[in-house]
Amino acid sequence: MKKLLLFAVACAVAASVSAAKADLFTANGVGFPDLGTQPTIVQDAAGDTFDVGVVVAGPSGVALLNPGPNNHTFPAAGESIGDNPLYAPGETMTITATETPGPGANQSTFDFEWTMASGNAMLPAGAQLGGQIIDTITFDMGTANAGGDALAVGSPFTFDHTESTTPGTFQASFDLLGAGGSVLFSGSWFVTDVGGDAFSGVTVITAGGSDLSQFGIVGGRAQVVVNLVPEPASLALMAMGGLVMLRRRRA
Repeated sequence: MKKLLLFAVACAVAASVSAAKADLFTANGVGFPDLGTQPTIVQDAAGDTFDVGVVVAGPSGVALLNPGPNNHTFPAAGESIGDNPLYAPGETMTITATETPGPGANQSTFDFEWTMASGNAMLPAGAQLGGQIIDTITFDMGTANAGGDALAVGSPFTFDHTESTTPGTFQASFDLLGAGGSVLFSGSWFVTDVGGDAFSGVTVITAGGSDLSQFGIVGGRAQVVVNLVPEPASLALMAMGGLVMLRRRRA
């Protein structure tokens, strides 16, 4: 596992959204406010823990929406990341994180979903931060705002995604979710390789400076596909196997 110097922000909402309003959304991997935490890059003990967070921002500042726990063991199935402070106790925010083989040979797909266990919006209509609107939302994994613990893949890898305009950052897929699992907006989740065998991700969602509490945002879903790079020992075994086959054919 790795810790990394990265920042993020996040928010969500309550109400229905029209297709016209959905066109307002944009997703970026830069320009997000930070909570002021700057962990240094270090190698964690062996394991597959990871940090996640949802942070909200607006003209008045930045705040972590989920109170934690932020650190989880992979895979995670609807684990609590804390009760949303904008609701009475019981409105729990959750994280689900899974890995499946494929879609191609020597590939793995990682899925992350941040949501409200109740299905309600993360931000009730009219919710404010410091007396002003919330206009930015980010969904984080392994960033400094989330806690800094990135997810280890278990072997060297490369991203099966297009590199963004920021060198070393790649554009995985991201869906902004509304009521009943509907998709309000599809964009990018920006992932970064941390030390060759782990990665972090973040997306910054805005709607042209609009109040996000009008859109009924229930959560976010990200998907990352990686190409697994065989270890040197595995490559040697594959080469030996090829030589054996070649000799048998010649014989």
